Amino acid sequence: MEVKDRIIAFLKHKKLSQAKFEQIVGLSNGFVSSIGKSIRGDSINKMSAVFPDLNQAWVLLGVGEMLDSSAQPKIEVAKPHSMSEVEISNLNLIKAQWEIDRLKERIEEIKSENSENIEAIKRDYTQIIFKISGERDKYAKEVSVLNERYHTQEAVRDKKINRNTG
Repeated sequence: MEVKDRIIAFLKHKKLSQAKFEQIVGLSNGFVSSIGKSIRGDSINKMSAVFPDLNQAWVLLGVGEMLDSSAQPKIEVAKPHSMSEVEISNLNLIKAQWEIDRLKERIEEIKSENSENIEAIKRDYTQIIFKISGERDKYAKEVSVLNERYHTQEAVRDKKINRNTG
């Protein structure tokens, strides 16, 4: 696997297009496509400034893991020597927009999952209501029959009492 292949693998891991990566890092258009067997130090420094978890040894030599587990995510992009404050600000803005877009996508995924869950709950609720309604009707009939028997027996008892007192 060459440097270019490892960078492309990293982009797939981050779910980034080559153009978006180049824009975020501040590299020229088509940079990834034009990578040969190695890349310049300032380019790898730009990548590391924006993606501190990217293992430089892995990118350059294929040594170790893609992600540097010891790297702490940075909120602000560290300033490489060749970048101006305006370029740093632009990179931070682009990176922030990329994060916002990624979070919006995740929100939509969660909404979709929740929507499916809500529909399943509605179906279950409807089935339970129908079952309860059926049970209620059954018990209402039983109560009606028992009331009728009670009133019949009460009427019979009242007749017996009236005959015995009368």
